[in-house]
Order: sequence, then structure tokens, then C-alpha cells
Amino acid sequence: LASDRPGLLALFTAALTANGIDILGAEVNSLASGTALDTFVVRESGGGAPSMARWEAARADLMKLLSGAE
Repeated sequence: LASDRPGLLALFTAALTANGIDILGAEVNSLASGTALDTFVVRESGGGAPSMARWEAARADLMKLLSGAE
């Protein structure tokens, strides 16, 4: 869930894949309020649910990408 903008889906997918989280499917929605609601079906590389450490790393990377920090 984030403010919708061009390239947002790419930011989400970059943060997930860079942290070893495979994306099996996605549902991408742009709401009238200007909010993007994207839902992903994911697994850890090799199968299984992503570990908490992977989620935390992906979240940290995503927050950096959303803020424009390098």
C-alpha cells in the first residue's frame, strides 16, 4: 500500500527479488484516492514462506527506494 506513482510496481518487485523472495503472482490496483494496493503471492527462493529476516530486509530496502535514498 503506497501512494501511486509511475514505477511503483518496479520498486516493490525490486525489493522483493533483491532479497531472495520469488514472486509467483501479483494483483495490482490503483484506487481513485491515488493509492496503490498491490498484493503479491510469494515464496522464498527454493520454496516455502519467506523468513522474517528476508521480510525485514525487503521492507528496509523498499522504504529506501520509496524515499529516494540510495
